[in-house]
Amino acid sequence: MSTLNLNKNSFTVDDRIWESINDCILPDKKEEDWRYMKWGKLKKLEFHGDFPNQTENLSELNLPKLTGPIIVIENGTLNEKLSSIPNHKDLIITFDNDDISFQKSSYFDSLNNLLVSEYLNIKVRENHASKECINIVNILSSSNGFVNSRIAFKIAKNANISVNQFFIKSNNTSNGLLNHQNLIQLEEHSGITINKYQDTDNNFQFCKDVVNQKNESKYISNNFSSSGKVIRNDIQVKVEGEHCHTELNGIFSPSNNEFIDNHTLIDHIYPNCKSYENYKGLIKSNGVGVFNGKVIVEQDAQQIEAYQQNNNILLDEDAIIYSKPELEIYADDVKCSHGSTTGQFDDEALFYLRSRGLSRASALQHLTLGFVNEIIDTIKDENHKDFILNKILAN
Repeated sequence: MSTLNLNKNSFTVDDRIWESINDCILPDKKEEDWRYMKWGKLKKLEFHGDFPNQTENLSELNLPKLTGPIIVIENGTLNEKLSSIPNHKDLIITFDNDDISFQKSSYFDSLNNLLVSEYLNIKVRENHASKECINIVNILSSSNGFVNSRIAFKIAKNANISVNQFFIKSNNTSNGLLNHQNLIQLEEHSGITINKYQDTDNNFQFCKDVVNQKNESKYISNNFSSSGKVIRNDIQVKVEGEHCHTELNGIFSPSNNEFIDNHTLIDHIYPNCKSYENYKGLIKSNGVGVFNGKVIVEQDAQQIEAYQQNNNILLDEDAIIYSKPELEIYADDVKCSHGSTTGQFDDEALFYLRSRGLSRASALQHLTLGFVNEIIDTIKDENHKDFILNKILAN
């Protein structure tokens, strides 16, 4: 039996819950969805459940300028001192048990369900269209801590919101593990855009988004994974309505033995919908990247347009990428395509830039910008855009 090494005495749960935790088993690398996962880094550590909050000021965290509501979740619980939560009749933010259910299909789903300490619920009432982004800052500040957090978004009919979601560590935190879930319910004509940024450095993160879309709803995910010993992103979208728009964009840039794994699933159940997926990998020294994207078009889901693309650049000889775009189509009246490319920057383009007086480092930065620019441009906030771009170019 293979599990994480959790220090029982540091978790405030009863014996019944602990027995359930002991019954949970890490996925086997023989399972297709986990075949590239590097469990060794996690198995050799002992994790605890004691999480004193330590962050005194957001200026410690090198974040972009934040405007609008700010919710700071440190080690899985609300940091009230650093948060600025509005009292709005159409935007309801509470901390109680969520009522969104989904199939708990993995080890980390089960542990999140058993060990989550505080539930964040964001409910948007009908016809509300927020002009400001909701900023959610998830801070890991406990070395070797095993933190579980969860956010439930319920977006009512004709409502729309945008969210900037940061996953970062504070100070010299290392070997912590953040196990997070976003549960998203989109009613008819509603929409949500989530800009997710992950910079956990010497820590681990498992992040899962479970999305359910109703008629004419829009879900946009822009995911930027900059650093982390191990990052695993799962996005699972059920498109259970007609005329829906689903869009997944991402940039991931592992380096220095980091491992970043992206698994996405878009399941088209109803007809007349469109989905777009565009992920780009910048793989650097000894870094390992994974992209496994699957689109399913069910038998009754006619007139679906689904496009999926993964392009990767290997910046060093020892960089590794595993890419597996997949289509499962059971309908006959669809427009679907998928593709993957892996290569290096063109030597002639690099030579041209250097011949114009640029250093090799500057030339590579220009080529990198050209490679990722179409995804960076999906961000509307200029401060947030510059923040992400600087991190990607610097790492």
